[in-house]
Amino acid sequence: MTDERIAELEKIIAETYQVVGVLAIQAGRFDDEAVVKALDNLAEARLVHDDVIPFEGEPTEVERAFNDGWNRALDQIIIALREVEDPYSGDRRKVADSVMSKVRDIIVTRRLHM
Repeated sequence: MTDERIAELEKIIAETYQVVGVLAIQAGRFDDEAVVKALDNLAEARLVHDDVIPFEGEPTEVERAFNDGWNRALDQIIIALREVEDPYSGDRRKVADSVMSKVRDIIVTRRLHM
């Protein structure tokens, strides 16, 4: 590997360290053990910790509150939907289950893109 390529990789690592640090602060996860280990690896530009992956992290207080709010809202939606009859079968539960399945898919997709 050339000195030029090594210098380029060191610059990439330094930039990544900065980006990960800022994103961790913004996400409220700067003190997360896995984040600290990843930043250690980047700061040293070597594998100090080999147990960073898989990275999951714990949900923040804001995420827990958001999820709790969604869950309460979904419970209310389910209650309301169970009052609607399926026009074909007359089954109230079928409508609620169908709609809620679609709503949950949307929520999961949104969480993955947050």
